[in-house]
Amino acid sequence: MSKTIRSARGARGLGMTVLLAAHVAGSTGCFGARSLPKTHLELHGEYVSRPENAPTISGFCRVEGLSAESAYDKFQVVVRRSPYELSYSDRHVWAVKPSQQVSEKVARALADAKVFSSVSNELGDQRPTYTLAGQLQSIELYDSGDVWFAHLSLSLRLVRFADGQRLWRFSYEHRKPIEPGNFGHGVRALSEMLAEVNTMAVKELAELAQTLPSEPPKEEPDMPDEPPPAPKAQEPVDIPEKNLD
Repeated sequence: MSKTIRSARGARGLGMTVLLAAHVAGSTGCFGARSLPKTHLELHGEYVSRPENAPTISGFCRVEGLSAESAYDKFQVVVRRSPYELSYSDRHVWAVKPSQQVSEKVARALADAKVFSSVSNELGDQRPTYTLAGQLQSIELYDSGDVWFAHLSLSLRLVRFADGQRLWRFSYEHRKPIEPGNFGHGVRALSEMLAEVNTMAVKELAELAQTLPSEPPKEEPDMPDEPPPAPKAQEPVDIPEKNLD
């Protein structure tokens, strides 16, 4: 009987040893595995010069943040495989959302080229003369197997703030071949396309400047409402006196 008990204890001890070894092996695998570091990507802006003898548009232009299609309003870089299929790279991410990066680079190009008297992409107390807004329709890398492309599509519009009149509209869509799987090369191609956008926008706005007045239209101050007419004085009513006699 004691032998049987010893055998049972031996088997139980062996089972505990196997479980402990498996636990250690699993722990080593979990702690030994290292996740790949994320690569943060940023668009590069290039200096854009104003066309020679082009006038400056008088007034303050506020560049608003571009609205983005929901598929591209993310930090992960979009990799598209077909019009119906895309994926997000967890390893390659934008340092700042691409819609914000594009609006910042456009604002910097307009300021460097002195297209307007002053340009800013920040909200402030100063009332703008013009607002420039737009939409980022696509910013992605296209995976076609052996061939990859960088794809950029966007639109811009300039509006006069006083009356909401649209003065200028611009659309752009282009693809550039890149080295397959090379995200850095892809972002460089996107930056080159954004430089084309800024160069074309500055040129077209310089042409628009020749048709605009040298001074921005002054807004008429709001006239105060006329006070209501004073109420007419009520005429006294003669009340006959009663004879108490």
